[in-house]
Amino acid sequence: IQSGYAKIGFDIYDGGKKSNTIKQNEALLEEASLNTEYYKKSLQLDVVQDFYTIKSTEATLKAMEDKKTQLAADLERIRKFFSVGSATVDDVDKLQASYSNNLYQIEQVKYQLLSLTRLLSIKLGKNIATLEDATVIPPVSAQKELSDNIKGLQASSASLQYAAESISSAYYPQLRLENTYNIFDYERTDAFHPKGLDNQNTLMLTLNMRLFDNGA
Repeated sequence: IQSGYAKIGFDIYDGGKKSNTIKQNEALLEEASLNTEYYKKSLQLDVVQDFYTIKSTEATLKAMEDKKTQLAADLERIRKFFSVGSATVDDVDKLQASYSNNLYQIEQVKYQLLSLTRLLSIKLGKNIATLEDATVIPPVSAQKELSDNIKGLQASSASLQYAAESISSAYYPQLRLENTYNIFDYERTDAFHPKGLDNQNTLMLTLNMRLFDNGA
């Protein structure tokens, strides 16, 4: 006996499991998109903050360079006074210490400036040698709204709610319609093995409902 069959089924009602699963994944997709936007905006804000930090550091370095010029002039003058006996060695040593300390601080600020510029280059994905007269363009318009981070948390909360509803669907009735069509072929038959049906169609409507599962 050879046989073959084709079956088609349709879930008339599954307690909302599929629809809630779809909504859950849509909420997860929205959360991922919002998290991406939040990261982009956070990176933009970091870039702006780094920009002003670099500008402030450059101004500090400029002030120290000016102070170095002044200290060098004062040190040269006090050495001349010392050479003619109008100043003590302590006066010279104090100015020399101030000058040396100023040089050390300048090197520290230069290193800090280099580090900030390199960090900004990494964030921008391009080499930044100097900002020169660069400025930050202010936004044309601004309006208050929830941050993408909060929106992402809301989407995450929604996805968990849909997941919970999808699980809860197991306690609702499950209604399914199914149709099966069978074909039979008999190569040979006799009195003890009579020929049976040539084809058979079965239409089935099933209703399932979980009544008790011990709280699983």
